Amino acid sequence: MDPADPSVRVLDVPNKLLFSEYVHNQQSSSSVSFSSHQVSPLSSSSPLPSIPLPSTPPIILLWTGAFDSDSWWGATESPLNCDCIVSRNRSLLAQAKVVLFYWRNTNLKDLPKYKFEGQTWIWHHMESPMNTFRKANLAQFANYIDCWSSYRSDSDFPTPYGEVLKLSEISYTRNVAWMVSNCKASSGRDEYAKELAKYIDVDIYGACGSLKCPSSKGSYCYHHIETNYRFYLSFENSICSDYYTEKIINILNYTVIPIVLGGANYSSILPNHSYIDALSFKSPRYLAMLLRNLAADEKRYSSYFEWKRQFTVKNHDYRQLFCQICSKLKSVAQSSPSSSFDKEGEKLRQSSVLCNRRHKDLVGWWFNEGSCKSWSVIRSKFLS
Repeated sequence: MDPADPSVRVLDVPNKLLFSEYVHNQQSSSSVSFSSHQVSPLSSSSPLPSIPLPSTPPIILLWTGAFDSDSWWGATESPLNCDCIVSRNRSLLAQAKVVLFYWRNTNLKDLPKYKFEGQTWIWHHMESPMNTFRKANLAQFANYIDCWSSYRSDSDFPTPYGEVLKLSEISYTRNVAWMVSNCKASSGRDEYAKELAKYIDVDIYGACGSLKCPSSKGSYCYHHIETNYRFYLSFENSICSDYYTEKIINILNYTVIPIVLGGANYSSILPNHSYIDALSFKSPRYLAMLLRNLAADEKRYSSYFEWKRQFTVKNHDYRQLFCQICSKLKSVAQSSPSSSFDKEGEKLRQSSVLCNRRHKDLVGWWFNEGSCKSWSVIRSKFLS
């Protein structure tokens, strides 16, 4: 099969009618296939058989792993608290209400052979448009996708990396720290940090700097930064609409002021006076002036942690996304009648698909409306 032309047959047959045949085929073959006599199109005049189904929670099938984790970082290893079943068992395809695809891990040669009537397919992606590849393949795949899920707030199922919820004196030796392994990112963050270092001390840990902090020690690096540095560069690899990651969420758990560089509307997601936005300054030199002033004024510096009295940080995992989908499944089931009739009295099947994105311009929405740009000290502040 040509990877740019996924061969997925969209069946106009309720998945409950094919479930027994599908399981039979799964038991006899490692791949999904139906012979022509097994799947028969139903005429509009033929009444649908009434087949009772067991009263079980809706199934959300994860067709792929997520990045380097088959279990979606453990999210499939414990029950949800929203009465849906999440599974990586592909033999449940015909039973699944939702099939979820993590785009980075999606192989167009390894798609389901069938898309059942009323089944919702969801595209999920957590990289920015600047780090989204296989654009032509995405355009083909989009024809089968009903819902879009990403970090963007205008997704059908937004999945930010985390959020901040309301709710000893340290002797610092250095000012600014940064842990980074992806060098020369499209955001221009390396250039910004290099320029900033002309006016204030900046220590860089990881592949892009001269200092090392063993990742095997878990949170050790963050504790080291907290006890030795006043500020931390939470610089994203892309400056795109709504894009922020664990780079800001993780550091909020520690007593160090994050300096953000990204495309998110930080004032809408973080408490007031909990961070410093690098892009709000005319240049890194002006940012350094503020940092030096704060370092010399303990009272002003400490004021950046007053938000911790009222808020706490919540890191997100994929159980939040699964329960978003589960909640939508329930609301659609409750609001849609089981059937309706046209003028001639013929029974019309109600669609239970969660979103109406099929054949919509996923590529245009993702790349053109992502509003990505890069910071540059040369010629102008931003390069589109």
